[in-house]
Amino acid sequence: MRRYIFLLVLMLVFWYGIGFSFEHGDWQLWITEKVSGAFNENWGISLLEEERYGDDMSYFYQHHTDLGLTYKFSKVDKVSLHMKYISLKKKGEWTDEYRPYINFVHKFKFFDLKWSNKTQLEFRHQEHNKFYRFREKLTLNLPKLLEKKLSPFISNEIFMDTESEKINRNRFSVGIKFKLVKSLSGTVYYLWQTDRKVDWKNTNVLGLKLGYKF
Repeated sequence: MRRYIFLLVLMLVFWYGIGFSFEHGDWQLWITEKVSGAFNENWGISLLEEERYGDDMSYFYQHHTDLGLTYKFSKVDKVSLHMKYISLKKKGEWTDEYRPYINFVHKFKFFDLKWSNKTQLEFRHQEHNKFYRFREKLTLNLPKLLEKKLSPFISNEIFMDTESEKINRNRFSVGIKFKLVKSLSGTVYYLWQTDRKVDWKNTNVLGLKLGYKF
C-alpha cells in the first residue's frame, strides 16, 4: 500500500513540476478496436488495433496491432505477454517498430474506492535503435453512474526508457466506460500527454475505444 501512496504523491509533484513549463502542442484523435476472449477461468487472449490522427486530427500518422496472452492468478492479479507492431509516419516516410512487452496488473481498494496498478516493461526494436522502456499506470475507477451503466475513471501513467534514465513522458486521462450490448462496450476519454525534449511539450488527445468480448 505504501508503494501506491508514493506513486500518488509522485504524480502530483510531477504534474506541478511540468504545469508551468510545457509548450502548447497538437490535438489528436486515437481510435481503438479490441477483441478479447477467455479460454477458461485463467487464460485469455486479445487482439487490438489502433489508429492515430495528428495535426489537429487531420493527418493519419500511426497504426499499431497488439496481440496479447493473459493469465489470471486471482481476481485481483494477472500477467500478460504481448507483441505489438507499430507503423509510424515520420517526415513523410513510414517506419516500423516491433515492441514485445509484459504487463503486471494488480487491483486493490483504497479509501473504499477501486484502483488498479499496471507495471509494464517493453523492448522497443526500431529500425535504427533498440532500448527498454518502463511504464507505470495507476487508475482510479470512480463509482458507477446512471444505474451502473457508466463507469468513470481517472488514470496517470509515467514512462522512463533506458536511454535517458529519466521520466520522459507522462499521460493523464479522464474518461467514461459504458456498455452498448452484452458483449460490446465503449470508452470515451481525454488524455493529456507531456513529453520531455528540451522543454516539456504537451499533446491533447480525444480517444474512442470499442471492445468486444467473446
